[in-house]
Amino acid sequence: MDKKRNEYNYWFLGGACFLAYAACYSGRGILSAMIPQILQETSLKKELLGNMGSAFFFSYGMGQLINGFVGDCVRPKYMVGLGLFLAGLVTCGFPMFHSTIVQTILWGVCGLCCSMLWGPLSKVIAENTPEKMGRLFMTCLTAASLIGTATTYVIAAIVSPMGSWRIAFWIVGAFLMITGVLWYIFFTVLEKSGLESLRQVKYEEKGQAEAFTIDQGFIFMVIVSLLNGIIRNAVVFWIPTYITEKFNVSTAMAASISTALPLVNLLGTFMAFWLLAKMKDNEKGVLAVLFGLSAFLFALMYLIDGRFFFITLASLFLASAPMTGACNMIFSVFCLRYTSTGRVSSIAGFLNFTGYLAASLASS
Repeated sequence: MDKKRNEYNYWFLGGACFLAYAACYSGRGILSAMIPQILQETSLKKELLGNMGSAFFFSYGMGQLINGFVGDCVRPKYMVGLGLFLAGLVTCGFPMFHSTIVQTILWGVCGLCCSMLWGPLSKVIAENTPEKMGRLFMTCLTAASLIGTATTYVIAAIVSPMGSWRIAFWIVGAFLMITGVLWYIFFTVLEKSGLESLRQVKYEEKGQAEAFTIDQGFIFMVIVSLLNGIIRNAVVFWIPTYITEKFNVSTAMAASISTALPLVNLLGTFMAFWLLAKMKDNEKGVLAVLFGLSAFLFALMYLIDGRFFFITLASLFLASAPMTGACNMIFSVFCLRYTSTGRVSSIAGFLNFTGYLAASLASS
């Protein structure tokens, strides 16, 4: 009976984390999805919108660094729920201001709020589930990010013909706030189930913590995270705008086309795990293949220079997919090695910080 109850709790935990992370990505992706519409309806220039994207990535990255450490000390029920609710408030407030300075600051604050999720989610999965199930749930978080992004593009496609980009921000903001409340309710129930780190029982208290040391493998992953952040975040941020301007299509059409990107990226996740099995858990070898494939496809896209619509789009989307797989290698495989240190949140937060710092510089 206890075994069945534990398994039920595991899946309930995974479902709650999935919903929270999907909501987070719907919030962080809405500006990117609506840029073509904003350019049409306002006098804002791409440079200013790029600065807003950089503000988000920078504060998200800095927040990952800070909140990663905080996530090892604060109960996830409060941290994740508060992050979602505040991100929703900021997203709803963003279109109500006309000052680009205020909007840039607000979008940076939104990034800070969204950064309150990843570290605690990684920790709560790593410390409360068996290793195989932990890998599965961490991979599901990647899928959740893709579904959240796809949801954003669907909202953008529906809202664009209405002629008001603000509606999309209000819908997503409401979704974030509702999810924040649901998270708090779900975890209040889960806390009573006895899952340990939900109550913030630390490894140190049980005398089981292992020391964390920086080795060559960790330094390698930092470098990989820097490169991955540029491609997976800064490049993808501009994809709807690129499609609109390069192929002269409507904003609704660009948003509709972009909905295929998360689905293609999901294939990258499966490809990464297939390669990991074929290459006998050689993470570095898998990453080399993924980066090589991405580089080849970006080079092909650059040489074609938009002359062939379908080939260009296929190259662009397929170049993004391996980077989702690479991200999964970092966070769904590598980070779980450090479960026994009790510092999964801090380590995941630091690696995310490096990736988003690079994305912040690249976006502008």
